[in-house]
Amino acid sequence: MIDEKKFWKLLSEYFDDDFDFFTHSEVERFILDDPDIRAFFHTLSKTVELTQQIEPVEINVPEQIHIQLYQVLRQESASPKKKRAKKPLKK
Repeated sequence: MIDEKKFWKLLSEYFDDDFDFFTHSEVERFILDDPDIRAFFHTLSKTVELTQQIEPVEINVPEQIHIQLYQVLRQESASPKKKRAKKPLKK
């Protein structure tokens, strides 16, 4: 039986069709059993379908920008994850 936590982990694999028939059936049953999950899933399915139709566009990024972005991403992935403090909502 799939619970909600497991469902979120399996969702990407579902779209890639990366698991066996039994797991695929369990995911579908979970989707059909919950109206909120079903609505979310249909929206996500349509989004995936539409993004697959987009033609890739090549963008020429200046080399220095590429290097700086790469360095920042490496630093962020190497540093321990910090929990961000939630900002209070403005009224």
